[in-house]
Amino acid sequence: MNVAAYVRVSTEDQDPDLQRRAIQAWAIAHKAPVVSWFEEKISGAAKHRGEFEELRSRLRRGHFDALVVWKYDRLARTTIQLLDVMQECRSRGVHFVSLTEGVDTTTPMGELFFTILAGIAQFERGLTAERIKAGMAAAKARGVHVGRKHRPVPMVTVQKLLAAGQSQGEIAQALHVSRGTLQRSIEAAKVIQKGRREK
Repeated sequence: MNVAAYVRVSTEDQDPDLQRRAIQAWAIAHKAPVVSWFEEKISGAAKHRGEFEELRSRLRRGHFDALVVWKYDRLARTTIQLLDVMQECRSRGVHFVSLTEGVDTTTPMGELFFTILAGIAQFERGLTAERIKAGMAAAKARGVHVGRKHRPVPMVTVQKLLAAGQSQGEIAQALHVSRGTLQRSIEAAKVIQKGRREK
């Protein structure tokens, strides 16, 4: 069984050696070599974690048989994020092990814990969805616009740029709007112009 290990500390002055030694001891005890180490010094709340994202990429490509971490919060910051990783492991036949919590999906107890965790995460998702819907309904009742605000597209500028040979992609980028928004605006302008001609 080939193992991937994820190690994270939040600041530069913290030492990840404790996590490394614990994971290595588990690997030796289970005769399962660690073939990939993913280590980073970054807050778990950071929007982008390079090693974490690389780990998930290799997980999807089937590069290892088990993922071992020292503790849940080294890998994930929320129950839902943790469950997402664990479900991805399960769907690809990769075992998940968290040493501090004593969770090991190679055992029946580990599988039971996973099932319980999945139920809790689903409950949290349901509560979040209900809160969002209630908030949107309350906002609408107060007359507040709900939904994305679309940036207006200056069609005179668009027409000049098209005439100058600019592509729709280049124009969308210059105006800081999506290409889809630009295309819809162009189509709407054509309809309006056609209507005016037919009057």
